[in-house]
Amino acid sequence: MAERRAVVAAAVQLDFLQFNDLACETVGGRVIFATDEWFAPAANLLKREAPEFLPTAFTDFGKWMDGWETRRKRTPGHDWCIVQLGVPGRIHGLDIDTSFFTGNHSPFVSVQAGSLGTGSSLIFIFIFISVDSSRLEALIKPEALDVSRFT
Repeated sequence: MAERRAVVAAAVQLDFLQFNDLACETVGGRVIFATDEWFAPAANLLKREAPEFLPTAFTDFGKWMDGWETRRKRTPGHDWCIVQLGVPGRIHGLDIDTSFFTGNHSPFVSVQAGSLGTGSSLIFIFIFISVDSSRLEALIKPEALDVSRFT
């Protein structure tokens, strides 16, 4: 059963959270590419544990963040990553958690999925504005994000 990665009132519990997390690092999910991981690695997207905020934690690049954080874009384009699911399966929902990114979260997100064959499933996560690809199924079309919004 998927574990909720943020504190949410019981009344807001989403139905799809009863299913297994196909992308979680504990079942073999992994990021196989990310355009930028300057402040925090995209692999943080796949953690099973709830995100945490450590007010005194810093790295050589700045404030330590328990999520994927890239540099601000100064050129056209967007940041994106490719996640390989740990186990194949049907995707019933996505949990996009922007906890602790208050005022510093991405304004938009879109998610697309594709399969490279039997037993190989990839999730394409596009932050900012989505790549237009007719070959991939859109799980979430470009959508504005609010802080701590779950989709």
